[in-house]
Amino acid sequence: MSRRLSIFLRVAGLFLLLGILVQRIDLATVRQSWEGMSPARVLLCLGCFGAAMAVRAGKWNLQMRALGFTWNPLQQSQNFLLGVLIGAVTPMRVGELYRLSALHIRPELRTERLTVATASLLLEKGYEVLVLGSLVAIGAVVLGFPWLGLLALVPLVFGAWVGLGSWRPPEAWIPRALRAVAERGLKARDGLLFSQRLSVLLLTMGAQCLNMVAGHQIYQSFGNVPFARFFFGMPLLTFSSAVPVTIGGIGLRELAAMEVFRDAGIAPAAAAAAASLVFVGANLLPGLAILPIALLRFFRDRHRRTR
Repeated sequence: MSRRLSIFLRVAGLFLLLGILVQRIDLATVRQSWEGMSPARVLLCLGCFGAAMAVRAGKWNLQMRALGFTWNPLQQSQNFLLGVLIGAVTPMRVGELYRLSALHIRPELRTERLTVATASLLLEKGYEVLVLGSLVAIGAVVLGFPWLGLLALVPLVFGAWVGLGSWRPPEAWIPRALRAVAERGLKARDGLLFSQRLSVLLLTMGAQCLNMVAGHQIYQSFGNVPFARFFFGMPLLTFSSAVPVTIGGIGLRELAAMEVFRDAGIAPAAAAAAASLVFVGANLLPGLAILPIALLRFFRDRHRRTR
């Protein structure tokens, strides 16, 4: 019942936020701003988004191989891209479950090994939070709010120490509701060598930097957004997308962009449109590009089984 209620609330939130967004969007402003997207800039954005997704897939490969999983490389790559695509447009964790479906696990070990794989997903999210939080902290310092940046760095340094090292916080330090999740994440961390943990963190940083370069190009085409302001604001939009009040952050992300980049050289409607384009480029385009191939393989395999 709680899962159905959560899905219902997210769908209701989606329509509510889209309704608010439509009332605040000026299509004439969006069309006029779109003229800044030159062919060269479009190609640069596509290249950066594609490279970022390749780095993310490589990071996932590194984690799973380190934990002893095997799979068909082509099937794994397809499931990873489609998993990101599905996860971006559906509620709950459908996309992540689809990504895990590429793993080869013996039936008698399936429950145990899926728990390990799920824990690795939690660890991956933890490293992403560290990277995004660090960008926000650095951006705050550059924008002239050093105390805010330093204050944000304190929990980030602690998180990096826990995520990269071997120290385990006492159980009493962890809220009771989060203990099971934290334990899974720590087990996944302990399954990786220090060099592997560092590699995952660096790959996470690399993918985020590529997405930031592409995202800034999109925002620059809609208005003159200073890089320091973008450096601080873009991770905030990513965090806002994770709030479970809509599907895939749709609507909430665009409304947040209007506020975050207010008085930053870009019209509110253009900021919302740019936020949508960054989301599509970073999460949807790679999966959409291979979707026809995946469907073709699915129907071909189904035809072979029925012959």
